[in-house]
Parts: sequence; structure tokens; C-alpha cells
Amino acid sequence: MPSRLNRLLWRLRPGRFVPTACGTVPLEELARPVESLAKLATTKAEVAFAELMPARSVRLERAFVVGQPAVDHFPREPSPVPSVRLYRFQGETRIFGKGLFLRADNRVVLLPRFEFNELGRLDYPANAFSLERQEGEAWIARPPERLHRVEEPCLYVAQGGEGIWGHWLVDIFPRLVMGLGIPAPFKVVIDADTPAWCLHFLAMAGIDRSRVIRHDKFRTTLVVRDLYVPSFLRYGNAFSPLANLAWGLAPVSPAPPSLRLYLSRSRAGRDASLLTAPEIEAVARRRGYRIVHP
Repeated sequence: MPSRLNRLLWRLRPGRFVPTACGTVPLEELARPVESLAKLATTKAEVAFAELMPARSVRLERAFVVGQPAVDHFPREPSPVPSVRLYRFQGETRIFGKGLFLRADNRVVLLPRFEFNELGRLDYPANAFSLERQEGEAWIARPPERLHRVEEPCLYVAQGGEGIWGHWLVDIFPRLVMGLGIPAPFKVVIDADTPAWCLHFLAMAGIDRSRVIRHDKFRTTLVVRDLYVPSFLRYGNAFSPLANLAWGLAPVSPAPPSLRLYLSRSRAGRDASLLTAPEIEAVARRRGYRIVHP
């Protein structure tokens, strides 16, 4: 159950909500595999996916750190990397909250945590405003009454951390690039409160702002009949090799930059920075970097 504070904040949220009894269904029960993106584009299955790279394990190498950190968080055993998949939902899908997909049969799709570690979680504070656990495993969904219907295919890349540049770099942008193989014009769905600088990431992938849908997850329920959802290319600190395809799209300047910046989190609190941050910043200064504390 949402906390008392969450319930109070939910009542103060803008927009009108209509209580709708619904159940849940794991994505694994709905999705059917197809051989390729071309097959995915022509399939008649209500929910299908094309696997671009199977799950694997990678061994993480420790980054070079000056000094002796007190804690070593890198696992000594290989770390799992999820399979990279592009899912397609056909038929009416209602989207609200933080990546909550409600099917026409009034069931919320449960996304596998391993493939979607920052999307669709029922324990997100944002989703606690929309869902409450009732008897047994049933859920009561309260999507906003105001509907925004989109007839064109949509690629859904909204997730947790949209306001953080690093999440765009390691999560959202690679997911976006995985959807570029869709053989049809499509809209890109991001959260309404995503900062304006996200448009630069979208432009690098060839997406201009006319193709962007900013979804206000608390005011509007998005209704899409043809929805593509890319899985994640990262789980924890382990990345799929396919992430290199996304980062390869970044423009490379032929001239060296006139200003070198080192973005430091040393003032963000004890648990949000490197233990050896002062030593690393000293090395950066000696090499001509300006230390910036966002």
C-alpha cells in the first residue's frame, strides 16, 4: 500500500481519476518471439518481440582509482546482462504513471525487472499515486480520465531518471537507438517534465521535436494502438555490447575542445561520490580540466 503521505499527495495531484478494477499479467505470458525487426513490423500478434542480442555475462574490470577505496563494489564473478529486445504492443494500450501499460482487458503488464530495471515498477513513488494493492494480488488502477489518443506508431523511451544527463547517456539514448530499426514513421514518447536538453539527444538520433510526444503521466492517459518498447541495455554496472552502436552516433569534432570540464559529484554527499574524489580532481586539474560541481 502507498504510504499515508503518498495517498495524501495522490489526492492533490492534478487531473481527474476514475477508479478501475484491474489485474496484472507478466509480460512473459503475453509476448511472442519473432525472428527479426522486419517480422516484428508485420506480425499480427497482440504482443511480440524481436531479440537483438541474447542475454550474456560480462566480467567487470575495476576502474583505475588513485588511493585505496574503503569498499570495492565490483563483483568478482561475471555480471549478467539482459537480452536486448524490442517489444511491440498492438491493440489499445493505455499508458499512465511511470511506464504502466494497461491492456484492453484491464490488466497492467508487469515488466520483467531484469530487462526493465528502471521502468514499469509498481513500487515507484510516481506509480503509488495510480495504484493501490487491494485484496489478493489485484490492483486498482486510477489512470487520468483525460485521454490523448495517438494513431501513429509510438516508441516509448520514458523511464526513471529522465532529468539526469547520465541516465540519457547510459539508458535512454541506447534504448532510443535500438528503436531506429522500426520500418515506419513513429513518434517518441518521453515524460512531460524531461528537460529541454533531451532534444539534443533526440536530434543525434534523427528525431526532430515534431515527432516528440511529452506525456504528462499525472494529467493524461496516453492511448496508443501500435506501441514499441525497447528493453534496457544495462543492468547495474554491466552493459550490452550493443550500447556501442548508440554511442557511436555522437558527433565527433575534428578540432580539440577549447575547454576541458570535469563534472564532479564530490559535493553531492558522502554516498553519492567517489571516496577518492579529491585525489582524482587534483589529477584532472594538473591535466588542464576545470572542476565543475553541478
